[in-house]
Parts: sequence; structure tokens; C-alpha cells
Amino acid sequence: MKGRAQSFYLAEALLLLLSIADSALTHRSLEAGVATEANPLLAAAWSVSPLTFHGVKALLVLSSASILHRLREVPAARVTLATATLLYGAVVSWHLVHV
Repeated sequence: MKGRAQSFYLAEALLLLLSIADSALTHRSLEAGVATEANPLLAAAWSVSPLTFHGVKALLVLSSASILHRLREVPAARVTLATATLLYGAVVSWHLVHV
């Protein structure tokens, strides 16, 4: 159980770091005018201000991570966390290659 818990915590930390990287890279792309935000909620937040964008994004990711953390013993939560982490990794990789 200890190894599984450590893996979960590592995946949570990686998810949060990738989210921060995505937020910063998206900010750079939006300000440069080379991309548009695909998420309608975050696009609306960006139209208010970059600070609102980062705040809403952080709130969404942290609340989702908190829910997954509370459900960490549920297999679906572990799969969801792994999937979200992989997807964020892909998004950050795309940013680094295309922008």
C-alpha cells in the first residue's frame, strides 16, 4: 500500500506542475496571439484578465486534484489521475513543440 500511495502522490505533484506549465505556456501563446483557448470557461476568464484566467484554472485543477486525492483508494480515481497527468504531459509537450 505504501508504494501505491507514494505513486499517487507523485502523480498528483506531477499533475500540478504540468498544470502550472500549461497555464504559463498558454498565457504566453494567448498574449502573442498565436493560439486561442479551447476551453470556453477559461476563454471567458481570459477575456476578463490573465489573472482571472490563472485563478480559474488553478481553482479547477486544485479542486479536481483534491477530489481525486480523497478518492485515492478508488481504482477509477487512480485511472483518472493517471489519464489526466498523461494528457497534461501531452498538452505541455505540444506547447513546447508548436509555439
